[in-house]
Amino acid sequence: MINDQRRKKVLIIRLSSLGDVVLSQVAVEILKKNFEIFFMTKRKYEAIARLNPHIKDTISIKNSSAKEIIKALQKAKKIKPDFILDLQDKFSTKIIRRFLDPSCKRTYVWDAQRIERRKALLLKDFSKIKPVLQRFKEKTLEILEYEEKNFYGKTSQEMSCESQDYIPKIYPPKYPQSGKLIRFLETEPEKKIICVAPESQWKTKMWSLKECSLLTKSIEKKGFKVAVVGENKKLSAEIEGGEKFFGELSLEDLIYLISKSSVVVSVDSGIMHIANAFSIPCVAIFTSTTPEMGFSPYGKSAILEYGKLRCRPCSLFGKNECPYKHHLCSLIPYTKVEKEIYRLLSK
Repeated sequence: MINDQRRKKVLIIRLSSLGDVVLSQVAVEILKKNFEIFFMTKRKYEAIARLNPHIKDTISIKNSSAKEIIKALQKAKKIKPDFILDLQDKFSTKIIRRFLDPSCKRTYVWDAQRIERRKALLLKDFSKIKPVLQRFKEKTLEILEYEEKNFYGKTSQEMSCESQDYIPKIYPPKYPQSGKLIRFLETEPEKKIICVAPESQWKTKMWSLKECSLLTKSIEKKGFKVAVVGENKKLSAEIEGGEKFFGELSLEDLIYLISKSSVVVSVDSGIMHIANAFSIPCVAIFTSTTPEMGFSPYGKSAILEYGKLRCRPCSLFGKNECPYKHHLCSLIPYTKVEKEIYRLLSK
């Protein structure tokens, strides 16, 4: 721990989205021994930070409106952070950090690689793209280097090697709140739970609901309990088998369910990163996006992609419809997913 009369304060800013907020918890893991940590994010993701015992307090905003930014600034000013770690770097966060640190001497801003990623998307060359998790680590490490070099004489290279072992960690609530989820978990508790998440806010990132239904019915016959999760209630009717939780779970309950799962099957979404943060085996399905753009899963994970399509990836984050109207990338056979589930369970 830093040899100081008080632990210095760090304000970490990551407003969105769910997966990035989960990944940003790696900064908490790196800084928790040396600093008091405060975390700013959007209200819909606040549970991630609020449940983390190493975060002293959270600042949440409903949206990026001027009114919400002003409220957040007022609370952040009372904290008087010694350092600001901006892991978002957008217009609203620039306003926040400039207000708190006009000279920018105590502010650290991650490299979003926006230009590099757009070039990579155009040229289909991802060799210069660093994983988001790695970029979060590198920028967080700069704060440690600034503080620790005077006390421990560590070089940035030594500290970088130490940081390789850090992964994001999140924490579930003690109990679920949803009555439906409680009943699902209490019924046949001896059965292993497979959590399946075929949905994304971007339609091109979704997995085929037909293949999802085939998977759900197949693994149920093998004796597993299956929970299918998502936000769009209308999709519930399109999936056969399993216990469906579409638009029914709070983020806290979703986190709790994933923490109790034996394997998670997820498209490129925040749910994949939640599973990774719990070190739960995950079958990650990439349709219109690719893990090479910086969001590759880690730990006990299997990556499934359709194969070689000249149109993949078609965007950085997904689109509302396939540019070529075929959406072939979503047609990953359920048999391949099922095979990876059993392989991960056998490890």
